[in-house]
Formats: sequence, C-alpha cells, structure tokens
Amino acid sequence: PIALGTLWGGPLAGLVVALPLIGLRVYEMNSGTLSALISIGVLILLATLTRPGLNLRHRNRYLNLRDLPRVTQVFSLNAIGTVFAVNGVATFSQIYLPLLIMNVAGLYVASAVVQHRLGILSTFRTALAQSRLDALTGLANRRQFDEDLAELQPGETLLMLDIDHFKAINDFHGHAAGDAVLREMGRFLGSALRGSDSAYRFGGEEFAVILRGDSPPSVTQISERLRRQVAALPPAAPSLRPITVSIGAAVHTGHPPQDTLRHADQALYRAKNGGRNRSVLWEPPPPAPPAETA
Repeated sequence: PIALGTLWGGPLAGLVVALPLIGLRVYEMNSGTLSALISIGVLILLATLTRPGLNLRHRNRYLNLRDLPRVTQVFSLNAIGTVFAVNGVATFSQIYLPLLIMNVAGLYVASAVVQHRLGILSTFRTALAQSRLDALTGLANRRQFDEDLAELQPGETLLMLDIDHFKAINDFHGHAAGDAVLREMGRFLGSALRGSDSAYRFGGEEFAVILRGDSPPSVTQISERLRRQVAALPPAAPSLRPITVSIGAAVHTGHPPQDTLRHADQALYRAKNGGRNRSVLWEPPPPAPPAETA
C-alpha cells in the first residue's frame, strides 16, 4: 500500500499511507522500530524515483512484464532496515527474497484492482453525464433541467425559448431539416452564453436557459440579444429560411421554482400571441383595486 500510494500520488501520499504503520512502530518502540522506519523511508524514496517511469496515474495504465525491472527496483531495498537490528545481516538474507517476491506480486495485484475500479468509476461517470445530455443538440436535457430548477436561487432568471413555426419546418422540409435546426440552436446556445449560465433542451422545439444573477433590465437586454442573434443565424440547411424564436423570461424571487417555470411559460405564451419573434419578461399582475364600500 505504501508503494502504491507513492507511485500513484507522490511521496506525500505515500507518507500519509504509511502514517498508521509509523505510529504503531513508534508506539511499540522495540528493537524492530528503527529497522521498520528505515525500510519505510527507503521504500518511499525508491518509489518516488521510479514513479515517472511507471506513470500509474494514467487511467488505462496496467502494470505488465516490461515494468518488472522498475517494480523490482521499488522494493529492492525494502528490508534494508533489518541490517541495523541484532543479527541484522542474517535476518536480511533470510527475508529479503521472499519479501521482494511478495511485494512485487502484491503491487501487480493491487494496481490491477485499483485500475479496474477506477475504470468502472470512469465508465459510470461518463454514463451519468450522458444520461443528462440531449443526444441531438448536445445541451443538457430535461432531467438535468429539473434538477437545476429545484436549486434555483433568488435573483437567477429562467428563459424559455420556442422556435417559431417549427412544425411547418418538419411538415414542409422533413424531420432531417428540423433536426438540423435543433442542432444549430444547440450549437448557438452552447456558445452564446456566459460560463456561469446553463442551456437545456426542454423538449421538442423548446429550450431553456438559466441566467445567474441578472437584474430585470439586463435580463431584457440578454433576451433581446439572444433573439436578434438567432434571427441573424444562417439557415441550418440550404432549403430553409432563417429561424426566429419567441422568449419568455421570469426572475426567480424565492417562491417555489415551479412558479418561476410557470411564469416564464406565461411570458412565452404572451410573446407567441403577440406576434412571435419577440421576448417578454414576466411581471406580476397589478394589485386589484380596493372594493368600493357602500
């Protein structure tokens, strides 16, 4: 474990792994303490010197027979501390070879187990990331949106974007043309936003954007900028005209996030009913006038 820790993370990592053994040896403080501490120190030193050649940090790096000289070098002086004990030379000659063989074999087995487990974790992380991506547009999908919506913070803004007359694109130009338009929207949103913002394919021809920490005036400016930039995009296919989007925006003020989604949807509905190719910021309705008294 000490050798593996050092080869993987460097001498400090090896020392951390060795600390329990060092503490035990110091606590016992017997005739074997000095020899054990010397052997641990030499092991960490040799593993540190050998580390660049083995490069175990590489995700797909498994030890093979070509690594045997370097692995043997790591443990070549592992029992050197016993020389300083009583009858040390005799003890060293008796345990050196068995200890060397066991350590070399143990490192091969341990590194294989660790690399295998890391491979499984890497595959799991990749699968988890892909499960939250929309395959067509490359944006985060509805599952990721629902998770991020639940974490919406006051002052953040939700934009809902809908491609105008998208059904006509599918009906008159085919689904391949519609897919090209969706991919172009995904590419645009993935590159047009700030690093702190997030874009999602909400479903069908609808997209969502979460803006972090913008005031209502700047939200309107951002919505309008996105709308104009979409209208200026070149056609996604030669037979298509440029597309436009309608945008509904709502600033989250601390009420349930689903209310913010509903408000953004209402703003989007007003944008579409108002002639499309426009953005609308949701505003709370004015308070009802006080009832007249008799």
